[in-house]
Amino acid sequence: MEEHFEHIKKHYDAFEKFCIGQGILLAKETKDGYWGVTNMNDLHELFKKINLKRFKHLADLGSGDGRVVMLAALHNIKATGFETDDWLTNCALEIKRKVDHPQNKNIQLLHANFLKADLSKHDVLYISPDRPFHRDHLGKKLEAAMHDNAKLIVSGYEFHPNHLEAEQEHIINGEKFVIYRKK
Repeated sequence: MEEHFEHIKKHYDAFEKFCIGQGILLAKETKDGYWGVTNMNDLHELFKKINLKRFKHLADLGSGDGRVVMLAALHNIKATGFETDDWLTNCALEIKRKVDHPQNKNIQLLHANFLKADLSKHDVLYISPDRPFHRDHLGKKLEAAMHDNAKLIVSGYEFHPNHLEAEQEHIINGEKFVIYRKK
């Protein structure tokens, strides 16, 4: 797995270098929210710590450049990304094409709004929220989509749901990840 992780990371490192070289910040406002990159090493460490392979299907809610989906697939699970920004969706699809890894068969990158999608088939949801969970009925939507054994991974310090129960918290190199379940 480590060799495949390094291969994927190499492509995201090149993408980040390209963006910076073009004067594109690694964070931007989109029509539906805010995109910022997640550190690949931190995410990889998190997925190993929580034994991500015990799940069947991850949904990345606001998948940006697709890195969460790409890393999740390394753990032999299906991974679906939902992103509404055209440029980010195209970047994710291009990186997936360049990586050309056998796990790509488990990856689906959708140009779609997750708030309008049926998320009930996923047993783990991942989000790096850019607003409180009570806005846009986000919290209610996620709770309704989660079956009893489903988990929600929330990345960041700012916004966390108050309608779900925190099960685990991981601080990895200063980044906070909390795993939630239904109460």
